Amino acid sequence: MTVDQESILENDRHTWVQTQPEQRLAELEQRVCQLECLVDDLVSRQDPPKPRRVAKKRERTTGPLPRHLVSLWTFARHHHVAQAKVQTHTDMGLLPVKRGEWTDADGTLVTLALDAKGKTAFSQLYHGTPLFIPCKLCPH
Repeated sequence: MTVDQESILENDRHTWVQTQPEQRLAELEQRVCQLECLVDDLVSRQDPPKPRRVAKKRERTTGPLPRHLVSLWTFARHHHVAQAKVQTHTDMGLLPVKRGEWTDADGTLVTLALDAKGKTAFSQLYHGTPLFIPCKLCPH
């Protein structure tokens, strides 16, 4: 081998020794990038953390009738809907009622009451009936 050939071979070996780690480093950097993308994809697929549920304060079912409730029977009389019809729909689950043992302002025992959701359901159920009399707050 000539001196020129040895010099070229030495340069090739030196170049090969330098490019091999650089090539390996480039491959590893590319692999790290792929893994980062994979992790990001997996994290984005996970359900977001659920907010902590704050325990809902239990609604009082005895004592004076809470202000946001109204006696079911008083409400039915006010709108001229038959008590038997209301009782049937309550028993069927069509009318959402609150149950308890409250007393209204007159001292009358109230065992079934309506909240805002119940008043809305009441209005929707009976608004089309012939004897229904709407009040100034209808539809509830």
